[in-house]
Amino acid sequence: MADFSAKGDTMADIMTAETASCCVMGRKQLMEYPWITAPDFDASGTDESPTDWRPGVRVAVVRTSALPWGAMTVLVAVLLLGLIACGGALGAINDAAMTGLKVSVVVAGLLAGCYAALVLACHLLLADGETVIDWNEGTILHRRNRSQNTYPLDQLTEIRIAPQPDPNPEIAEVQLVVGGPLVPLLTTYRCDSTEQACRSVAVAARHLATTLNVPLVAPPNIPLDDVTKDDRAWSDEYVDTGNWTLMSMRAAERNGDSDAAARHRREAIDYFDIANRIDPSNPAPLLELGKLSDDGDANKQAVEMALAAAPDSPEALIELAKIQDRDGEFELAQQSYDRAVSIDRCVDTLQARALFFQFNERFHEAVNDFDDAMERAGDDDERAHLLGLRSDCYRDWFESSGNQRYLKRAIDDARENVALDPEQSNSLANLLIDAEEYTEAIAILDDWIMNEGEDTYVFGLLGRAFLQQGIDMDSAIFHLTRAIEIEEAAPPISDPGWQDIQRRSLSHLYSLRSEAHQKNKDSEASRRDIETSRKLDPR
Repeated sequence: MADFSAKGDTMADIMTAETASCCVMGRKQLMEYPWITAPDFDASGTDESPTDWRPGVRVAVVRTSALPWGAMTVLVAVLLLGLIACGGALGAINDAAMTGLKVSVVVAGLLAGCYAALVLACHLLLADGETVIDWNEGTILHRRNRSQNTYPLDQLTEIRIAPQPDPNPEIAEVQLVVGGPLVPLLTTYRCDSTEQACRSVAVAARHLATTLNVPLVAPPNIPLDDVTKDDRAWSDEYVDTGNWTLMSMRAAERNGDSDAAARHRREAIDYFDIANRIDPSNPAPLLELGKLSDDGDANKQAVEMALAAAPDSPEALIELAKIQDRDGEFELAQQSYDRAVSIDRCVDTLQARALFFQFNERFHEAVNDFDDAMERAGDDDERAHLLGLRSDCYRDWFESSGNQRYLKRAIDDARENVALDPEQSNSLANLLIDAEEYTEAIAILDDWIMNEGEDTYVFGLLGRAFLQQGIDMDSAIFHLTRAIEIEEAAPPISDPGWQDIQRRSLSHLYSLRSEAHQKNKDSEASRRDIETSRKLDPR
């Protein structure tokens, strides 16, 4: 990534200093990176094993042994032991047990020596090597048996897909042209034709040519667009890969693993940057890079770049509307949402505008858009998601107006949602507590704990249900205490936004338990909990 910015790459301009610093890693970390391949590249058709294809880190390609020496050695050892046992048994039958045993041991020893010589000869004759492209060191290292050469990365002039001449139609090689020398990288095997061999490595070759900003040379009979899709489809593959990496980043954040989260963040930025290089008119990678920026101005710049590349992109218009809403430009935000809906009246655009209306307490317009989106839902999963959102909207409408009719509609949507997705039963229980239907809410939450396991949110809801029911304060205190214990034992979260949510959630649990202690005539415990709640969230 650092090399890209040095070459005048505009994407580096929208990244924050904190983001750029993520690529500074120790040598030990580089060696331990997991296997990450280019989208659609199947390494099973090659002799070598790639260990990391991401720019900014390294590409290491290690030749793997074609012969299963470990399994063969075990088999030979079993056969030789069997030979010795058979020699001893036959000698015993002929009253010459010791002689038979000695002969079999000598024969087994000779065979073992021959096998060892065969293994040694194969290791000496069969090429064993490694090729490493190291962005951080700016080098290409090529090791083959005992010889080793290092070339400057800036002398790489092209990447070639080179088929082998007859009679080897199944072999094609990806070669790095570094000044004069050719450095072999990947080699195919077990292909039926030269064309199949070339196609099997074309994805990896195009990936490296793209990330290294060098030409890719392929045989005339191998149209690369047919192999690696057109630019937009190829770019979208990298966007999808980046989004999968973001899921890993968020999981690491929830688990409190800040190092892994930072690494996955860097990986995602790399993938989005490659996607933008392949198709600069694709707004998706620009938008994703903007979301990953911690700088509001950089995020806005990324959205503006996306709109410059694709003025009629609904996704870019929605992101612009979110920024305008954040900056208090509500009329401009609605205009952007309206334009996105007019360009593509679909679930995504209608949902985005509905949420805008909901957050600005324009509930009637929000419900209309949710209704429209529901009619366009493509499957039960999408319908369940929209039911959950509309239920939340009705609940906000109820809290704003106090009209019980909207709470009932929220519960009706939640029940329908649970019928499609039983895992949403907690949301239904939450609404039932608001409606003072405590018995049903408690039954739903108890069933969740029995079948799904302990959960902070569920124990918190159970504690609130018992507290508001006002009958069993001991149960309220027990469940709230368990919720607090689980939350406090959870790994620390690295993301500042999630940290704030975790603090406020914990503060709310202490506040509820303070209220339960007060109703249970334990003033001292109530006082301690309310003090802890205020320390966690002074607001």
